Amino acid sequence: MRALSFSIAIISMVAFWTGDQPSAMAQANTPAASTKAAPSPNGSFSSNVNTAGPIAPDKAHPLDVNAASAAELNALPGISADRSDAIVAGRPYRSKYDLVKRNILPKEQYDRIKDLINVKGQ
Repeated sequence: MRALSFSIAIISMVAFWTGDQPSAMAQANTPAASTKAAPSPNGSFSSNVNTAGPIAPDKAHPLDVNAASAAELNALPGISADRSDAIVAGRPYRSKYDLVKRNILPKEQYDRIKDLINVKGQ
């Protein structure tokens, strides 16, 4: 068993330094997601950190109104700095429709952003 583990480690190291993909057997024994730095094609190391900034809210990635910053909320269409501050001050929300129930957003404004927001953390 030790010999097999050692062989997999050697194969992984060789594949890492040569740029080859490790075999399926070696991949099965390595963690699926690694936060360690990996070499780029030009040989330099870079971390697996998103440097593009936050993901813009959309239907696939809605913004959590209980956790978003005022700046993130301000980026929503039609939401001013005053409205985003009011949203932050009114937390926590049990549903996204609480924004209308509590008179933080008018219904028309809520209808424009309702697909871009959600409520988690409650």
